Amino acid sequence: MTKQELQQLFKNEILPENDNPYHFQESQRASFTVEANNSMCGDKYTLYFNASEGHITSVYFYGLVVPCPRLRSLSCVKAWNI
Repeated sequence: MTKQELQQLFKNEILPENDNPYHFQESQRASFTVEANNSMCGDKYTLYFNASEGHITSVYFYGLVVPCPRLRSLSCVKAWNI
């Protein structure tokens, strides 16, 4: 993947997802939950799973996402001043 392709991917796919993440919400009726964290970045979140007849039917997540310092060193991230 070229630098330009990586920048386009970041601009067209990753940044819009950050503004409106898919399934980012708490679920009060979850079948079960998992507490998770990313020690490298400091992210702390809960995964909410809904299950029926032994199959996961949907997954939601909610929590604190901290910008990862390692990502800041990428030129594509610097280009958008993140």
